Amino acid sequence: MKTTVGLVAMLLAAGPALAYDEAKLGKVHFEVECTEAAQAEFNMAMAYYHSFAWSQMQAPLERVLKADPSCGMAHWARALASLNNPFAWPTIIPAPALAEGQRILEQAERTGLKSKRERDYVAALGAFFADQDTMDHKARARALESELEQLMRRYPRDEEAATLYGLILSSNFDPTDKKYTNQLKAAGLDTRDAIVQASRNRLRPILMTTLAFVAGMVPLVVTSGVGSATNHSIGWVVIGGQTLVLVLTLVVTPVTYATFEDLREKRLAARGVRWLRARVTAAEPVTPL
Repeated sequence: MKTTVGLVAMLLAAGPALAYDEAKLGKVHFEVECTEAAQAEFNMAMAYYHSFAWSQMQAPLERVLKADPSCGMAHWARALASLNNPFAWPTIIPAPALAEGQRILEQAERTGLKSKRERDYVAALGAFFADQDTMDHKARARALESELEQLMRRYPRDEEAATLYGLILSSNFDPTDKKYTNQLKAAGLDTRDAIVQASRNRLRPILMTTLAFVAGMVPLVVTSGVGSATNHSIGWVVIGGQTLVLVLTLVVTPVTYATFEDLREKRLAARGVRWLRARVTAAEPVTPL
């Protein structure tokens, strides 16, 4: 007990010393269409974000707006920071953040978004704040994941888009998925490689579990005497059921997941083609008659 109290006291006393040293945050370059001074402060704010220091983003974001009052992406970053830790969603999100998020993004639009890329970032984050009356947290988090994936594909050289997509993809993991498919995909593997790697990771424990169940049923299926017919039926049912689970886990589930992922990626690709055609059409000069 005394040791615990002493450790808590030491941590509280060391609180100021645990503050992040800006010089040691690492280098982040999140390109925005703002002044040079504002860009440097925006990079600092995003370095705090990637260091999981969301509350400390506010100071550099305020300096962004002082350096460039027309930098609308500062408000986008404010809305992003208000959501706190994605891996603790939804309980960690303050209620005011959900209420104010869309308003902050609208403020970003009014302040100034100087490129299509910046408007796409705001639209992607807006998917999380939209339709709160009709969509639960999980559905909105999936919508955000989908929008960020499309953003990443649209700007393949944008490392920040890929990083944010990987973060949200990883945080949207299914707790029942012991193959860790989302986490592997977030690490940079494509869908099929992630499924193959996940299946390899789970092959041994699944086989061991199945063999243990089957071995436990062997006495029932080989027993003789009074009630042996009932024991045989129970044993074969359990063996058959466990074998079916083995096939579902190692074959049917991965194939089904891959099929739905292929359909989703085709849908995203079709949306990307429509977006590109719209851009090309809008850029075509009008030929006078």
